[in-house]
Amino acid sequence: MAAAGLAVLLAAGVATVGILLNTGESTTGDPAATTPASPRPNADGPLRVEPVAAPRAGSEQCRALLGALPDGLTAPNRKLPRRQLADPAPEGTAAWGGADYAPVVLRCGVDKPRELVPTSQLTEINGVKWLSNYDYSSVTWVVVDRPVYVSVSLPEESGVGPIQDLSDVIRGVLPAQDVDPNR
Repeated sequence: MAAAGLAVLLAAGVATVGILLNTGESTTGDPAATTPASPRPNADGPLRVEPVAAPRAGSEQCRALLGALPDGLTAPNRKLPRRQLADPAPEGTAAWGGADYAPVVLRCGVDKPRELVPTSQLTEINGVKWLSNYDYSSVTWVVVDRPVYVSVSLPEESGVGPIQDLSDVIRGVLPAQDVDPNR
């Protein structure tokens, strides 16, 4: 009897911790991160995306990029459809995903990532240089070799398919430039 009671208490404790850890709030404090960082998988309807500092979101470069974005992104075993954003949608923002998949959120014109320093390890994907920042459940990639910074937040299980798709578009729309951690 005591073992059964202990099992019930353990299960309740695990469930409580799971609920508390899945609050939907970003724990990184990264302004490029999606808020909520990990929306509940069954969320549907327009996606609510909190505004962040994106001083160049209305720039000509961001308007051109948003106009060229694809209707879908490649993820493991699926294509993620473009997602409608809830009003008021932050300028320079786009999203992909579905009711059963945490969203991929692109923000154009964001501030320089504070992690970008002369010794930063960058990843080049399809001719675009990215700085990545991993969180406990997601990753944020930031384009650092174009006239505007572009961040993409996505669940870690997305792999690099969305980043490859977006790199192709970014390479075709935004001209490359030297990485400058001081700009």
